[in-house]
Amino acid sequence: MKHFTLWMFLIAVLGATGLAQTKPAAKPKPATATTKLTAADTAMPKMQVRFGPYKKGMPVLISDWKLALNAPLVVTDTATGTDMQVVSFRFGWRKKEASDDIKTGKRKIIANFQAVDVYDSPRIPEAWQAEMKEYVQTKEELLFEAIIVQHPKTKKLYQAPPLFLKLL
Repeated sequence: MKHFTLWMFLIAVLGATGLAQTKPAAKPKPATATTKLTAADTAMPKMQVRFGPYKKGMPVLISDWKLALNAPLVVTDTATGTDMQVVSFRFGWRKKEASDDIKTGKRKIIANFQAVDVYDSPRIPEAWQAEMKEYVQTKEELLFEAIIVQHPKTKKLYQAPPLFLKLL
C-alpha cells in the first residue's frame, strides 16, 4: 500500500508540473499563395537539356562546336514547353594531351578531365570558350552535369539530367 501511495503522489506532482502530459504545439497554417498552382506545376517535370542546337546523343562537329560555344544551356519542361532558368551547372571537358611516360620515355596521348562550376549564367565561361576555340580536338568529350534549374512559375529548384556530347 505504501508503494501505491508513493506512485500516486509522483503522478500528482508530475501532473501538476505539466510533465505527465504535454499537448502538441499547434501547427502554423501555410501561407496562401497569390497564384493558384496546379498538380502539373508541383509535379517533377520531365526535362530536355540542350546546348545551342545540340541535344543528348547528337554528334558534334568541331567546326560547328566552335561557332556554338557562346550559346546558352537551355532546359525545357517537355510537358509545357516552358524554358527553365539555369541557376548553376558543372561543365567538364575530357581533352587529349601528350605526355611523356617516365618508365619508357615515349610520348603518349592521355585523357585529362577538367571541369568548372558555373553560377548565375547559362553560358560556358569566356576563358574556357577561348581555350576551346584554340585547342579542341576530335574524339574529345564534353559534359554538362549537376544542372540546377528554377521553374519560372513555382520558383522550385530541380536537377536536370546531364548532357554528354562527343566531338567528331
